[in-house]
Amino acid sequence: MRILFNHLYPSLKSRIEKCLSKFDFGELRFLTKELQRCVKQFWNFGTLGEIFLSVEDAQGLVKLIGEVAKEVREDREVRLEQFKTAKKKMDEEDIEYFEEDVRKVDKIENRKKVDRGNFFVDVMEISGTLAYVYKQNVS
Repeated sequence: MRILFNHLYPSLKSRIEKCLSKFDFGELRFLTKELQRCVKQFWNFGTLGEIFLSVEDAQGLVKLIGEVAKEVREDREVRLEQFKTAKKKMDEEDIEYFEEDVRKVDKIENRKKVDRGNFFVDVMEISGTLAYVYKQNVS
């Protein structure tokens, strides 16, 4: 699994960076979920004292998912601000459509409920796995 991940990681990373530059949040959510599924497989490396990426790649991945979370958060804030100004001219159907669109992008419907499709849950799981596996190598 480690060899396969190391082979796929560079292309996955470049696709995520490309989606970030194009603000393609649908594809970005899919790629982040797949990255989370891959990284989650290496949780046991933390107890074995092994690593699955070089320390530099792990630090780069932490920065990348930080950028992803930041961009999604900023996009959501911008869309909500636009909604506040446009809401005066919208009817009920338009308001429902907008709120549905916000949920599609970041999958945050209710902050009290942990949704397995929640974008930020995926980011936190990736960060948690990296922190656990690289606890002595990554600051």
